Amino acid sequence: MAHMKNQSEHKNFIIQILIDLKNHGAFFALVGIIASLAHYVAFVFFIKTMWPEIANIFAFLTSFMISFLGHRYLTFNEKGTPFLDSFIRFFSTACLGFLNNELVLAFLYRIMHFDSKLALICGMLTSAAQTFILSRYWAFQKTKEAPTDSPDQS
Repeated sequence: MAHMKNQSEHKNFIIQILIDLKNHGAFFALVGIIASLAHYVAFVFFIKTMWPEIANIFAFLTSFMISFLGHRYLTFNEKGTPFLDSFIRFFSTACLGFLNNELVLAFLYRIMHFDSKLALICGMLTSAAQTFILSRYWAFQKTKEAPTDSPDQS
């Protein structure tokens, strides 16, 4: 019986993700495209003087604030999350996405001998879904208030 409940909870969770993607997907895509373009342009600029993996770090840092502010005020603005809470959580989310991006870039560039710009684009695409899910369900999720320890009024 518990197994059936778990399957139902998983199914409902997946359905909720699809509904959220439909409701928030346009702003997520718009902000993501703008931040990705900033990332790509910065990468092309930095790659002239450094290894692709290092250029990618600077490109990520360049595009991070565009992504954070866009998602905070456009994509997930109804959450009411305190600024610092969402900043710290989104930075963690973005770093996980960047780690995914960097691993794909390094693998495709160093092992598979892809062009560095194509490897970067592949890395950016693989981290987009991960970033959406973590942003939607954690980074911009309102922090739950701690219960008060007031005595019963009975």
